[in-house]
Amino acid sequence: YHAGFILGPRVNAGGRVGEADLGARLLATEDPAEARALAVHLDILNAERRQIEAEVLDAAVAQVESAPLGPIIFAAGEGWHPGVIGIVASRLKDRFNRPACVVALQDGIGRGSARSVAGFAIGPAIIAAHQAGLLINGGGHAMAAGLTVAADKLEALRDRLTARAGEALGQGEPVAELAIDGALSC
Repeated sequence: YHAGFILGPRVNAGGRVGEADLGARLLATEDPAEARALAVHLDILNAERRQIEAEVLDAAVAQVESAPLGPIIFAAGEGWHPGVIGIVASRLKDRFNRPACVVALQDGIGRGSARSVAGFAIGPAIIAAHQAGLLINGGGHAMAAGLTVAADKLEALRDRLTARAGEALGQGEPVAELAIDGALSC
């Protein structure tokens, strides 16, 4: 718990908001005073990251809820911080039980992150979109992907991913899947 939910997000926070070396410096230092100062700074950056994430998530949820839900969640926003879009995509996937793609737009270029659900491999769909000329760059694996897209290709990308997700998942209401790693008996 402490490594995954207390230490990890703080070590990662610097990279998400623009000071990527801080976490590595914290883990590498042997100086207690430097470690303390870095830890305090990373804690402040983590609070900032949480605030940025909440703002982007609220905007993305409002965007998603303003239209009928399809087989994939797709949200894009000008000025969204690219350091939190993966977390936001994951939260949208969990909230709506559908694959989610979130794109942060700046200067006509979108940096996107996608997360998926069982039954739809998002990485191959992103790779196919790249091969079709819809993306500047993109790749991933079955459950997560990243992409770079020109703003004028966003609608075509959304349409392509919606069609592929619809083919894989069907058009009905998705059913949540419970994964069980192991069984215990008393």
